[in-house]
Amino acid sequence: MSSSRVQAFRRDLRHTLLARRRLLAAIFAALAVAAAVQAARPAPDATQPVVTAAVDLRAGDVLGPDDVAIVEAEPELVPEGALDPADPPYGRTLAGPVRAGEPLTDVRLVQSELLAGFGPGMVLSTVRVADPAAATLLEPGDRVDVVGSDPRGGGAAVVASDVGVVIPPTANDSAALGDGAPVVLAMDQSTALVLADASVSQQLTVLLRE
Repeated sequence: MSSSRVQAFRRDLRHTLLARRRLLAAIFAALAVAAAVQAARPAPDATQPVVTAAVDLRAGDVLGPDDVAIVEAEPELVPEGALDPADPPYGRTLAGPVRAGEPLTDVRLVQSELLAGFGPGMVLSTVRVADPAAATLLEPGDRVDVVGSDPRGGGAAVVASDVGVVIPPTANDSAALGDGAPVVLAMDQSTALVLADASVSQQLTVLLRE
């Protein structure tokens, strides 16, 4: 083989290798860019656990294991103040009605701060008033007497006197005539026990005090 042909062969080989090297470099660069873009994107199926109502719940309901469910939700659908799934709100009282599937947040629960200003030894108790119309007149801070009457007949008597209204019922709560309208009241523990006993066998209503 002549020297000119050898030089031509070497030149062609060099050009071929350079062309392929550039092609491979371009492919690797494109793959690197694609990997970086993919890494920057959130995983489309990324979810986080959230505490929701398992069934329709009413204001004043005390939450138990059958009332709440922990489901997976997309992070952008989890509201501010969502409850911690690691600390289910068992034994906590709802401050308002909640629909099944609705995420539970801190403002949905009766807060201990609501007792601020009522003095030591006070507790919160929920009364279901048989006459929702009477309950809709109430506002936080009102003082009321709770009156019980036997639904089978007989007289009525005051079972809790001069207790404070903490959370009155909402319009939706008051519409449930069969269940009564829930009113959250502040009282001492002994009065709360008497009221709890009366709520089992009596229909309750409230009288607004001056």
